[in-house]
Amino acid sequence: MSTQKAPAPDWRERVQLNSNDWSLTIHKLRLEDSGEYKQVITTSRNQLPVYCVTLQVYEKIKEIVININRSEASGNNTCNIILLCNSNTHNQVSYSWIKPESFKGDTSRSQDGKLDLSLSREDKDIVFTCQASNPVDNINKSVQPWKECQHQNKRVSYLLLNIIRIFVGIMLLVLLAIIVNDCFWKRLVSSHKAGKT
Repeated sequence: MSTQKAPAPDWRERVQLNSNDWSLTIHKLRLEDSGEYKQVITTSRNQLPVYCVTLQVYEKIKEIVININRSEASGNNTCNIILLCNSNTHNQVSYSWIKPESFKGDTSRSQDGKLDLSLSREDKDIVFTCQASNPVDNINKSVQPWKECQHQNKRVSYLLLNIIRIFVGIMLLVLLAIIVNDCFWKRLVSSHKAGKT
């Protein structure tokens, strides 16, 4: 029996003790079954040495999620990208990035599923693959990070276009105000002169 947790109500339905070799089989394993198990055998004469077994239960990795963030320090011809690989499983999952041989950039800054990249236009077709693994499962997911650079460039262009539109609109309003003001003062001056004559 586990020394860490009290047995679940259905514990007896999931365990099977072999009376021939005294082995214990646990069916339908769950994460909460992880822990240390002690085998204590007592005979009519004495107690045999206690035998301890540590059980670690892992779950299968169902899905990988890759988040792509663009760094602020990107230039016109480069795109600084941060790739972050996560999964729905948090039980001792390790992440690694697989890069194509054609990519000559630095990928040494990779840890805990995070990869910092500096991409150029020559890297637009390059695909990076995140591999998530634990002792019972191993799955991959690929991403083409340059697409995010293109999306960011479109968003920046759209933002600049809106700023230009607002600026032109304000300038037109200022110009219109100057023209109206000029016309008003000209009429005021001409009516004042007409009043004197």
